Amino acid sequence: MKEQASTATTTTHSLFMTPFTPEGLKHEIKQLHPDKSPGPSGITNRMLQAGDTDFQGLILIFFNILWEFHTHPSDWQLSLLQPIYKGHNKDKTDPAFNRGIYLNDTLAKLFEGLLISRLTTHTELLNTLTHNQLGTNPDTQTHDAIYSLFTIIQHNKYTLEKPIYVAFIDYSIAYPSVHRDGLSSTLLKNDIRSNTWHHLRARFHKIKLRVLHPGISTHHTVDILRGLPEGSRLSWALFRIICR
Repeated sequence: MKEQASTATTTTHSLFMTPFTPEGLKHEIKQLHPDKSPGPSGITNRMLQAGDTDFQGLILIFFNILWEFHTHPSDWQLSLLQPIYKGHNKDKTDPAFNRGIYLNDTLAKLFEGLLISRLTTHTELLNTLTHNQLGTNPDTQTHDAIYSLFTIIQHNKYTLEKPIYVAFIDYSIAYPSVHRDGLSSTLLKNDIRSNTWHHLRARFHKIKLRVLHPGISTHHTVDILRGLPEGSRLSWALFRIICR
C-alpha cells in the first residue's frame, strides 16, 4: 500500500489526523444495533460485540493501518440490495413498486461510525451546520420541524397578523443527487482534510451494488456512478454538509 499525499493545512484539526483509540472503538462497537442484518461478508454486529479486548485490539490495528495509508478494502465498495414489494396489487416486477433495503459490510459501518464521531465533533466545534437541519441531528426528529413550523404560523397569523409563505421541497432522490466531486471540494472548504478527507472520498468514490433476487446471478454487480451510498452511516452526515 502506498501512502497518499496529505491535504492537511496549518488549521486542520488534529482529530482528522490522529489514529483511532481503543476507547473510541469500544464505544462504537457498543453502539451497534445487535440485530441488524449483515452485509456481503456475513459478519454480524453480535459477532463484533461478542469479541474480547484482544479481538477489539486486532480490529483497531486493522483500522489504523487503513487510516494511515488512506485505503479501503474493495469488498467495502459492495452493497447488497434486498427488494421489498410495497405496491399492494400493482406489478411486482416494476422497480417503482419495490423499496430497496441496503445491506452493507458491518466492519465498514463500524469504521464509518468512527469517522462520523470525528465529523460531529468538528461541526459542533465550528458550528458549521445550521440547527434547523432536523431529523439527522442527534436527539432530534422531523416532528420537531413540524412543531416549529406550526408555532411560527400561529405567531405570524394571530400575533403579528402578517402573511405566511411556506415552500416545501421534497428530496425524493436526496443521496443519488449529490455531486461527488462537488462534495469533495465542499469538505475541503470546511477544512475537513487529511486522513478523514481521503477516507470519506474513498467511501463514495466507487460504489457497487448486487441485487438479491433468484433471477439475478450472484456474480452480477452494478456500478453506481453518482451520489452517496444508500445504507451508509456517513451519507446523512455528508448530505447535511453539502446542503449547508
